[in-house]
Amino acid sequence: MVLAVARTFTHAVVLLEALAVFRGDPRVQIRFTCDDTSAFHRGTAELLRRHGIEPVAWPRARELPTDLVLTTSENIDLTGFSVPVVVLPHGVGFQKYVPDTGSRGRRISGIPRPEFLDWSNLRMALAHPVHREQLRTVHSGLAARATVVGDLLHERIQASRRLRWHYRSHLGLDDSQHLVALSSTWGPSSLLGSRPDLPERLLAHLPMDGYRVAAIVHPNTWFWHDAWQLRQILGRARDAGLILVPPEAGWGATLVAADCLLGDHGSVTLHGAALDLPVLLGGSGKETVPGTASASLAEVAPRLDTDGDLRHQVTAASTGHPTGRFREATASAFTEGGAALHQLTELLYELLRLPQPVQPRTIRTLPAPAVEASSACALHVHTWWQDTDVLGIERFPAFPYPASDPPGGRLQHLAVVETAEMGTDDTLTHLASVIVCEEPQPLDRAGHWVRAALDRYPGSLLVTAAADRGYLAGVRGRGVVRCMPATTAHLDAITASALVYALLRGRRPLAGSFRLRVGEREQGCTLSPENVVHTSPGPLD
Repeated sequence: MVLAVARTFTHAVVLLEALAVFRGDPRVQIRFTCDDTSAFHRGTAELLRRHGIEPVAWPRARELPTDLVLTTSENIDLTGFSVPVVVLPHGVGFQKYVPDTGSRGRRISGIPRPEFLDWSNLRMALAHPVHREQLRTVHSGLAARATVVGDLLHERIQASRRLRWHYRSHLGLDDSQHLVALSSTWGPSSLLGSRPDLPERLLAHLPMDGYRVAAIVHPNTWFWHDAWQLRQILGRARDAGLILVPPEAGWGATLVAADCLLGDHGSVTLHGAALDLPVLLGGSGKETVPGTASASLAEVAPRLDTDGDLRHQVTAASTGHPTGRFREATASAFTEGGAALHQLTELLYELLRLPQPVQPRTIRTLPAPAVEASSACALHVHTWWQDTDVLGIERFPAFPYPASDPPGGRLQHLAVVETAEMGTDDTLTHLASVIVCEEPQPLDRAGHWVRAALDRYPGSLLVTAAADRGYLAGVRGRGVVRCMPATTAHLDAITASALVYALLRGRRPLAGSFRLRVGEREQGCTLSPENVVHTSPGPLD
């Protein structure tokens, strides 16, 4: 029997990944236990139960008849175990210093507790030969008992690159959108630990039709207090469209789908660099161990100026990224060849004294991420005429603080979607120049909504409702205009309203055919003269 020991949520996730070596083999029985002595143990038992596992209480675990102990935590108490114990890496090698609760100092993450280093039954499974040399400087005997097996997660991510389109589709991205992944490890020197407002600022600076932002947050951050607290901290960013990747799965697929990565000294950043993503490094990185792959990456990756122009930095990083920029840095973190699952299988079956299965173990691609995401209901909309009948439009999530001024020559207005699904910010709603209703409804009902909305929102200039294939836009003091897409392509209410708003501000007739350029997409829109009521020039209220 194999006893699988998890100490934190992170350890449990990686442990479940590694147990793929026994998939389909009825000879190997596996029992789980949770060492709940860590400050980050929250959520661990619940995760196992979601997988149909009922963990054995940690005090009883040593009483079980066990042939092999498998763990991804170097910090468990191994007292009482006489069978082989294998410690698997739960990150990319020995890359960073972490607090040592025993001495109140620091220790290198991944190195077992000093009292167990001489145990002859303790074995380390390593991802790279460099890690053996690093381990040798700590304890030569343990290094001699270590086995380099490779990085199973790295190989699954690499094998999943062919599914990039599927992951992007699952995340709700279209072909014209760039996905910016934001990855933060845990602790005060991490990316979010040093700048918790970064997701909000990033969303406020990136036009939503051209960009989406996904946050990959270390499980220790999720469970230091509880998951509710993290969602609370990121609440406004989530309302603005932030994609929040759950802690148990999805981050690898999100990296495959991404076009740029804002990261720190955590392992996820190294995985992103190994995918040849453009990387901008934030956080202090003071926990990085010198001479490691993380330290090498910090020397070559551009730094993120969190107080600077975020849009310009993301664009510059993406367009100026040479192929293979981080190849040398990540070469000391990951081995290539795709043999990790085979080598880990060989090690564990040898220790169990069992013949390996006849059917070889095979790498499985990553499942699509089951993320949390919503759409922004309050938007700052920039409009400018690129030609007589061509309107440029950029849209940004709005927050309860002043928006930055648009570039010269552009108009800006605040638009809010009236919805009961997730609620809208009441202050922003009453400040908005444009109120829209995206819920499809018959023409007569849409007309009723328009008239009622003009009364409900006395501060608005226009209100727009979905009606049949198009929209009805009620303009205060000017009547109602019918807006129709020129083709069968979808035209949303915010975009249709932006055209009417730009015509009003430019004191142009509310009629004609126009081209709307939103991000990299262009679509036609027609304001039919016969559907326009009271279009004679007049003062704008």
